[in-house]
Amino acid sequence: MLNETMAQYSTLMLFKEYYPPAYANRIARGMLDGYLNARSLENEAEQPLIYTEEQGYISYNKGPLALYALQDIIGKEKIHQALRNFLNDYSFQTAPLPTSRDLVNALRAEAGPEYQELITDLFERIVLYDLQVDAASLREIDGGYEVTIEVTARQFEANGRGEETEVPLDTWFDVALFPETIEVLEGVTPLYIEKHRLRSGMQILTVHTAERPGIVALDPFHKRIERSAGNNNNVIAVLPIIGSRLSQ
Repeated sequence: MLNETMAQYSTLMLFKEYYPPAYANRIARGMLDGYLNARSLENEAEQPLIYTEEQGYISYNKGPLALYALQDIIGKEKIHQALRNFLNDYSFQTAPLPTSRDLVNALRAEAGPEYQELITDLFERIVLYDLQVDAASLREIDGGYEVTIEVTARQFEANGRGEETEVPLDTWFDVALFPETIEVLEGVTPLYIEKHRLRSGMQILTVHTAERPGIVALDPFHKRIERSAGNNNNVIAVLPIIGSRLSQ
């Protein structure tokens, strides 16, 4: 985690800061696919990120995504301050050498109490999410559009053998609206993207946008580890015009 994860995270952040968003989005999708594909073929017990040693698909793919997700929620300034503190504490130290636990402790110190459970999920557990857009509809309102989104969200914790147990979900995810398009969403600029707090089960979200959207997506740029990203977006249906506007 202290080597490959940090190198890959640095690469991801470089593209995020200095290149169009599509570059970082595609890199993140590649990391997610690499992790999910490799864990499905793994013969050895999968370890949580903080404990991994020889499982490169975790260090190279899951590790940078965990840091990327954390900086997206708590802010890159806190992440980078934690990294500076870690370097100041352990630079040129010979023994005892720093461990992944020391890095996670540095992240915890900067993140604050409200994000401790999130850090545990990202680094000390094997957690996967299942985010599904069941349906979405829009209606025209003064100044834009109102979009109603039916969402089902679930969180699972896996053991080293891949056996999953559903656990309560209560965290933040990006909800985005896109124009009608046939392009892959990683390269499309959203009309709306904000974080919404999702909990276990079905829930209804209502968002507003000035421009007419055609697609809604949850976590469209793959900042979290999802079991499958194939059902996290849907086409937005148009509600019929009723009432006084029908006679105009």
